[in-house]
Amino acid sequence: QLELEQNNQDGAIKLADELSKLSPTEPLAYKRLGLAFADRGDVPRAVKTLEAAAKRDAGDFDVQMTLAGLYETSGKLALAEGA
Repeated sequence: QLELEQNNQDGAIKLADELSKLSPTEPLAYKRLGLAFADRGDVPRAVKTLEAAAKRDAGDFDVQMTLAGLYETSGKLALAEGA
């Protein structure tokens, strides 16, 4: 969180990636990694990573809303409506 707040996307990506490897079932690691990719503008990687977070915690509103926005911007309206 601190890395993202300081606009250090590279650091946030590195930390979240390490966490996702250490704890592959932890949805927060994938959420942070996906949000960092989204902040960087890497939509395909953000979507893939946030989808992994959603599989681990389907009730995370932030993940669902971010995914919906990413789907919409990438022209996947049917997925955006279902997110």
